[in-house]
Amino acid sequence: MILSTAEQFAKLWAATHNTPPPVGTIDAEALNSEIADLPSTGGVIELGAGSHATGSGLAIITKPGLTLRGQGVGVTELTINHASNHLLDFIGGNPDWFTLENLTLRQLHASGSGLALRMIGTQPGTYIRSPTVRNVECSGFLKSILVDGALEVELAHI
Repeated sequence: MILSTAEQFAKLWAATHNTPPPVGTIDAEALNSEIADLPSTGGVIELGAGSHATGSGLAIITKPGLTLRGQGVGVTELTINHASNHLLDFIGGNPDWFTLENLTLRQLHASGSGLALRMIGTQPGTYIRSPTVRNVECSGFLKSILVDGALEVELAHI
């Protein structure tokens, strides 16, 4: 599914809000709802070309086989303009694996101190197994990636 067109985003937004959708934003509730609707074996959620603002960040509940894919570095951007929040929190329990690929993660706040990407287990003793981060650019963050509760991490072209 591509979330770039106004109609598709409006449908996702309408499922969880009673107000019109802001233009060019991605909502965590709507995105997690889309992830939950994927089959138990996972699937691909594609983010279209352009800049997608996240407000205060996205906490994404992973599921086995989830791929969150952009159209390319510099072509698809997820942005945050909040000084201390993380842009993406991937939260999962074992066994869980996901792929994040082909996009730019950008901090717009001049004194941003959050992370571009954080991988954490759902509770102490849980972890995300085999996450893959491929062809992802991180810009403007104090630190790019924190792995706290993930095993067998593959990072390529970061």
